[in-house]
Amino acid sequence: MDTVVIKEHPDSTMKEPKLNADVLIAGAGPVGLSLAAALTQAGLRVVILEAAGDLSSEARASTLHPPTLEMFAEWGVADRARRPQRRYRR
Repeated sequence: MDTVVIKEHPDSTMKEPKLNADVLIAGAGPVGLSLAAALTQAGLRVVILEAAGDLSSEARASTLHPPTLEMFAEWGVADRARRPQRRYRR
């Protein structure tokens, strides 16, 4: 496991955060969440940081490519990923 060092700004009063994780993932988009799922299944502890405070109203990762479906099949979620999705209004 690699060590991540977070340096404080000299004027900062913020304390260094303590994370109980093996991996820190920046971004809770489709790639970040898929990576988190894979790492969790491999037994690693994961922390995900997301800057956005809300879900995007724009389409994101709306296409599933064959390698992605193969990965989802290994995880046992391919059938759920292929189901028609619902649109939610804000």
